[in-house]
Amino acid sequence: MAQHVPALRKALPEILEDAENGLSVYFRTLLDGLRADLVYLDEQIDRLDQNMQHQASTNAQARKLQQLRGIGPITATALVAAIGQNSGQFKRGRDLAA
Repeated sequence: MAQHVPALRKALPEILEDAENGLSVYFRTLLDGLRADLVYLDEQIDRLDQNMQHQASTNAQARKLQQLRGIGPITATALVAAIGQNSGQFKRGRDLAA
């Protein structure tokens, strides 16, 4: 099996269904629990991603930042969260970067 999460997502159900692969009942139970954890984490990531997308599309500052090349929803919302509403506290962009 390849060593990355998408391959694991695909392989776990096949491994758990194969009764002839020699895995013990205990190990199958453990793998099934890990599969459930992975599904839960994927759902949480999707929920948080939707929330961040919503914040990026409803916040005026984030929308403005996303007009810059290379700035997407993640960077825009992170900048708004870090800087806050008062970007005037920085004299120039270099001060903000520092």
